[in-house]
Amino acid sequence: MTSWQRSDLDGLVEIAEPPEGMIQIQLEEVGRHSWKSALFGAVMSAGGGPVYRFVAAAPGGEHAEVEHAGSSDRFPLVPFQDLDDDTDDKWTHLARQRLEELDAELVRAGWHRRPDQGKHWWSLRYEW
Repeated sequence: MTSWQRSDLDGLVEIAEPPEGMIQIQLEEVGRHSWKSALFGAVMSAGGGPVYRFVAAAPGGEHAEVEHAGSSDRFPLVPFQDLDDDTDDKWTHLARQRLEELDAELVRAGWHRRPDQGKHWWSLRYEW
């Protein structure tokens, strides 16, 4: 199996084997896997909403950071914002931009986007 690269929360790159099977883009609050990122999220969200990112991992259930096939840059959300609402504002525009960047990163790494997707507009699915 071919090796691939992924970035962790600190921007470091490591070589690893890709997860087997399908992966799906998921929305994750920053700090879920790292106290440093949780602190960063708390500081960045002062006066704004919580800080999130998209991660690519096996669909459903809990997963560890090492199981991410990739992750997007962070972006804030307005508290209690419904991302499934099609209203285009600066927050959803930035979220869509982050999704496009992660999609391009996954495709460059060798993942193939599937025609189906999960429950949300960001729930894109890929196979190796």
